[in-house]
Amino acid sequence: MWRTLLLAAVLLAILQTCLGQSQSAFQWKFNTNSVSTSLVGCSNYPILVQSRNTSNASALGTPPYYMIAFNPGGVATTSFIGSDPNNLTWTVNQSGGSSLVLSVIDSQGLFGGQPPALYTVQDNSPSSCVPKLASGAPNITIAPNFTSPISTCSPMGMLISGGKAPYNLTLAALNSPVLTNVTMGPTDDVFTYINRADPGSQILAAVVDANGFWSSSTQLFTTTGSKDTSCTGLVSSSGNSTSVNLHPSTSKGHSNVAVAVIVPLICVALAAGGFFFWRRRKSQLSSRKPGAAILPEAWMGPSSVPGAEHMALKDNPTSGSKLAALARYRSENPYQPLETGDPSESATVIQHRDAGDVHEIPPPYFDRNVAGPSGASGSNGANVASGSRPLLS
Repeated sequence: MWRTLLLAAVLLAILQTCLGQSQSAFQWKFNTNSVSTSLVGCSNYPILVQSRNTSNASALGTPPYYMIAFNPGGVATTSFIGSDPNNLTWTVNQSGGSSLVLSVIDSQGLFGGQPPALYTVQDNSPSSCVPKLASGAPNITIAPNFTSPISTCSPMGMLISGGKAPYNLTLAALNSPVLTNVTMGPTDDVFTYINRADPGSQILAAVVDANGFWSSSTQLFTTTGSKDTSCTGLVSSSGNSTSVNLHPSTSKGHSNVAVAVIVPLICVALAAGGFFFWRRRKSQLSSRKPGAAILPEAWMGPSSVPGAEHMALKDNPTSGSKLAALARYRSENPYQPLETGDPSESATVIQHRDAGDVHEIPPPYFDRNVAGPSGASGSNGANVASGSRPLLS
């Protein structure tokens, strides 16, 4: 237990000397004849550190070296692997079934990068070498406000709880020569990272608190988007949750929420608008004088035509029914078709030969209380939502 705490304290001291993305001065690999991503728990694997600079073979970092095994959803481990870059050994100290992101670090906080693949600890592996959590170890967690995939230059907000500040946040991406490491402020518990990981990779985050305890790592998040990771003008930052917006809006992460809120509001507005115009139309109908109905009555003929004396029945209910008067009038004045001449020429519609020129019956929606042809004047309704079609008045 004390050895584990000592290694964590050493790692914290190393990490706190390095801000931002640590430049990779060296690279590492498993020094075996066969390359496999399947590891056996509690087994020893030789590690070889090499220079990344082909013109400077001695650029091997500064001993001693440590292996960090990030376990997505679990607690990372830090292991001393030796001081001789040609003779390093790592003992797999994660439980069976774990998928690991591996990275080697030297005493100056420089990293050897992360391989492109996840390493998996075989099931049923021995667990005797897996370290136990120290007594009284705090439960440190990271709550991200984003989901996969993460686009290039998108903000990745993370809320840290548990443990003791200041926190040191580490982000590790597969197939990357660098590892992002940031020491946060003394009271900060929120960090927003501008994603600069290469697209087509996977990234996770982990935290070490002021006492050297690791948090549970986040899950792996897939990265996507542009290969231009400069993200000009965008800066990662830390702050305190009491003064930081933990759920900033983005063009993609919250578009579904916006749609879920706006669409019901538009539907309610449409329903309210339809009810308003229905009430308005009903009020107009109830206030019309006889003969001003929206649907035209049966045409009874002008008062100047022969037999008009019978038309008094239309306005005099005591003299008989309207239908009887209409039938009597039609029997005395039989309908004769109008000779229009050339059938291709447009002619005014005549409903009765003896009626003179009579314009066609107005359409059912014609509002006789509104001046102008075909209800041209008056309200055309209102747009109840941007981009919606107007309602007929």
